[in-house]
This record gives sequence, structure tokens and C-alpha cells, in this order.
Amino acid sequence: MAPPDGSQDKEISDSLQLTNSLSQNSEIHQRTQQFTEMHLADLQKLFEKETDETGALNKEGFIRIMKKMLSSMSEEMLEVLFLKVDSDCNGFVTWQKYVDYMMREFQGKEEMRKSQYRLRFHLPMTVIPLHHGSEIVKVAFIVQRFKKMGSFMTVTKDGILKFWSETFSIMNSFRLSQIQQSSRQKIWVVDMVYIHNMNLIAVASTEQKIEFFDISNHKCVRAFTFIDLDSCVMVMDYWSDYHKGVFCYGDTKGNVVIFMSDNVAGGLFNPHILPRTSKWG
Repeated sequence: MAPPDGSQDKEISDSLQLTNSLSQNSEIHQRTQQFTEMHLADLQKLFEKETDETGALNKEGFIRIMKKMLSSMSEEMLEVLFLKVDSDCNGFVTWQKYVDYMMREFQGKEEMRKSQYRLRFHLPMTVIPLHHGSEIVKVAFIVQRFKKMGSFMTVTKDGILKFWSETFSIMNSFRLSQIQQSSRQKIWVVDMVYIHNMNLIAVASTEQKIEFFDISNHKCVRAFTFIDLDSCVMVMDYWSDYHKGVFCYGDTKGNVVIFMSDNVAGGLFNPHILPRTSKWG
């Protein structure tokens, strides 16, 4: 049952008024934002033409010139805009008042943006210049299980693999073409992925094969190779929870190849189980 004093009806009415007010404010902001970008100079001329000797406009004069610029806005919305611009509530607005209103709107929007996207870095940041010689194909952060310290790993297009400490000091460097068993000619690396639970990296090149290297203790030893692939591998990815594992790649023909294992320690990519060279038929 409704209360006898009609308070429920009053609450519903107040709620509707609040909703309408919020909707109007949002629409006014959107329209005036578009307006300032397109017609700010023209509006200033109208202000200067319509104002009296004091340089001010009353509500009727303000609504009249705003109608010329924003004909689609209702008179009710323009009245609300006038009240927002008339910050000292003396019944008159000047061009400076309007500019101040727009600045307040901009600052409020900027503060909201900053509150939503806060920087998580401690400034100032330190820039450490490092020379790699060739363009970087992939960067990875490697950390062994249950250890807090890690290291960075980079590979360049011409096949230079480097290990870096967390302070970006060089730890080791290898030329992958000199580690490969098949040839010592230069390679063009396309992608690299870190197989963290096996301490392996997979390196794809334009030679239509995937080379796997053991990087335990920041070394680089060839483990095995996928050869005779159908086409050139363009991208690879790997996931494992130390029990299951998924390795996948996509090639230039639009194929997606996925390897899955329920026992990565005893199956997928274990160098002690796989032959050193595996053909893909």
C-alpha cells in the first residue's frame, strides 16, 4: 500500500526529475563541445554584437544568440546552459564568463580522464641506450619457476640471441646460425617463443622450419628441429601450466597448426624423448 501522505509519489517524481536533469546535462555538454570546435569564433562575434555597453547579456539575449548557432537545442536546454555559464548568479553573462565555463568543462573532463588512466611508473624513468645492431624481432622476460629474479631475452632479425639482466647488463650472446646443425649460412628470424617449463625457445625463420634451443643457464644449445614445413611460419605462441601444454603457429598460407599435450614433462617438446630432427608430413 502507498503511504497516505503521498511520499512515494513524491519520491518517484524527484527521481524522474533527477534523471531528466542528468540527461540534459549530458546532452548540453556534448552539443557545446561540438559547438566550440566548429563555431567558437562566430559565437564571439555574436556576443560582441548583441551585448550592451557593459558587455553582458541577459538570459533572453543569451538564448537568442545561442539559438542562431545551436538551433536544434530546445529553449529549456539553453536556459540550463545559461544558468551554468552564469556562475555568480547575477542574471547576466559575458563572453569571459562563457570562456570560463568552457575551461571548467574541459578541466573537469581532463581530471576525469587522468583519474581513469593513472600512470603506474615512478617518474622520472631512466633510459638505458642499448645497441642491438639489427632490428629486434622478439623480446621476452624469462624467469625460472619459484625464483624471483629473471632476465630479458632478445632476438634480432639476423639471428642474434642475447640475454640481459634485470638491470640491462649483457649476460650472454649467441649467433643462431652458428649453432644450427644443418648450415652456417645467415638466417632471417621471423618469430621466437619461450617454452618456459622446458627452458626452450622456438625460433621460426624463412627457411620453413622451426628450430628449438635449450637455453638453460643462459646458454643456447640446439635441441631439435621441425623441418619440411608446408610454408613459412609467421607467428607462434605457447602456453603451459606445467602439466598440460599447447604450442601453435600460423603460416603464410593461412594455416594454424596446434600441438597439444596432457603431459609436457613426458611428451611434448621433451628433448630427451623427441628425435633431434622431426619431419612434418
